[in-house]
Amino acid sequence: MHSYDLFITSISLCKILFMIFGIWRFVLVKQNVGETELSYKLNIWKEYFEFIFVVSMGILCVYLFNPVKEVRPSINFETKILLFSFGWVLLIGGKWELIFGQSKWLALLQHFINGANDRYGLNIPFIVAF
Repeated sequence: MHSYDLFITSISLCKILFMIFGIWRFVLVKQNVGETELSYKLNIWKEYFEFIFVVSMGILCVYLFNPVKEVRPSINFETKILLFSFGWVLLIGGKWELIFGQSKWLALLQHFINGANDRYGLNIPFIVAF
């Protein structure tokens, strides 16, 4: 297996684990109607995999769009999916209140996506999974 394909596969695996931990935590919090020690640990693992995903995608973007390289690798289907999901993760996870202030519609949207204090709402892996 080529190293580029291995890197893409590892990023995809990281993204899948990120979604699994996020959805697992979401279901666990909904069933227990609150935060437990397991859901707290799941959230930590979800954040680890989110960080690894963002760093890996940054490395992939630097590799793919290096202006010094003359020959660029072709962007295959898996890379397109990863770049697409990376864009959504950045858009959803952005700090939009810096630009728009604390508008009511933005607060409502953030509450719907993240919940109160990131507890009970839909979370980013759940949304990006679809």
